[in-house]
Amino acid sequence: MKLVGAALCLLFFAVSIVHAQDCPTTGILSKSNHSLTPLQKHQAAASDFIADATSNLSIEQRATCIMGDTFVPTAYTKADGLISSAIEEIWLGNIWNLYSKQENEYNDDDQLISNILLRWNSGLQAYVEDTATFFSEDPAANTSEVLTQTWNGTAFENQYLSVFEQDSFGNRIKIERFDWIDGAWKTRFLSTSVVQNGFITETRIQTIHDTGALADAQFYTFVYDIQGRKTVETQEDWDANSRSWKLKFQDLITYPGSNIVTLTQEYVAGAWVDYSETTVMHNNNGLVTEQTIEALKQGAFALRLLFSYDTSGNLTELVAQGKDGVGEWINQSRNAYTLDADGDPLEFLFQTYDPGSLMWVNSNRIMYEYQLNEKSTRVEEELPHGLASFELYPYPAQDQVQVELELTQASELRVDVYDILGRRVANLTEGTIPAGIQQLSWQPQNEPAGLYFVRLSVDGAIDTKTIVLVK
Repeated sequence: MKLVGAALCLLFFAVSIVHAQDCPTTGILSKSNHSLTPLQKHQAAASDFIADATSNLSIEQRATCIMGDTFVPTAYTKADGLISSAIEEIWLGNIWNLYSKQENEYNDDDQLISNILLRWNSGLQAYVEDTATFFSEDPAANTSEVLTQTWNGTAFENQYLSVFEQDSFGNRIKIERFDWIDGAWKTRFLSTSVVQNGFITETRIQTIHDTGALADAQFYTFVYDIQGRKTVETQEDWDANSRSWKLKFQDLITYPGSNIVTLTQEYVAGAWVDYSETTVMHNNNGLVTEQTIEALKQGAFALRLLFSYDTSGNLTELVAQGKDGVGEWINQSRNAYTLDADGDPLEFLFQTYDPGSLMWVNSNRIMYEYQLNEKSTRVEEELPHGLASFELYPYPAQDQVQVELELTQASELRVDVYDILGRRVANLTEGTIPAGIQQLSWQPQNEPAGLYFVRLSVDGAIDTKTIVLVK
């Protein structure tokens, strides 16, 4: 269950940022995939056996998929810094065509605070807004939020809100997902967990039923060995007719050598029946080299993932295989990374396998762009001559943005605000300004939520900072 989900999400990790509401799920987790890129749609509909596998994800993976959580490739934050943008192209007519672009914004601690998804409009020959996701956290309260908004043609409007609460051990003890309905946030999903000795031992999931109220859906229990490794995970589903919990699945997890083997069983007619077996193999460096998921019942799924790395341990290739009618493994899809000398990805290529020609066929590719990682390089920001400081707050902002700057000498100053399409939406000041601290204010009451740029000119020298608006 959990390892099935982990394997599948490795396929989705290929995209620089993947919204977990786009995970392939079934049953109570089914969602529209209208916002998926072609790459995500292809992976979500890879084959019947993958769909079968995803119907039995563990609580961790289910919560991730439904809650709008986000995977960020922090493993690739190396010498080149943080990924600032990723451009996706699709292979059509033997040529690469622009499709989408994702732009990321980080705070001073290198934490992701916003992700803007833009779609390529061939008619306009420009990127246009699609989805905006904003991230915030309150370390003192051990809570964090993920807000997703969609572009309605004129402005971003609320869609999802996910609120997470962690304990002192880092366990997510509460996950609540809201949908924006009729101008208000309505709870759709609630997950609460019990922690003992630093480990989650129980998790209860409630979802919105036909009555419009939260009702029990699933209940999970977990058992660990003396080394803190999970050995048993049991899933029970709520039976509304009998108003009781009914056993559904259990994972029995063992750790032979450097491998991890999970036997998944289904509760049928009062007894546990073997359902599938997942094996994860590691090399001497602890890296996963192979993950196999095979059904133990006739006519069900089989999936194998093969991992390749460079000499520094960076992932360079992931091949997904399924079984044909005679039980032979056949190629299905391939993720390949082109890395630079520092191990940072320059390009991600997704291909599908053509059994007729026995060749890999291009499907999608993503090119990564980076911003300077100040934490790793310790390079101080260079301000234009005559400018001692330039700050924006609060971050993110809602109904007012404060701009504070300090001039070391009288200067010709101009401060403008631009939206993500490069349109100037406000002029905050223009003219000769004396030396000293200047405080400006922007009230964006009529501007939609999203990413904006505050552009400052001091005697012709330019400096630009970004600000995120949330509504």
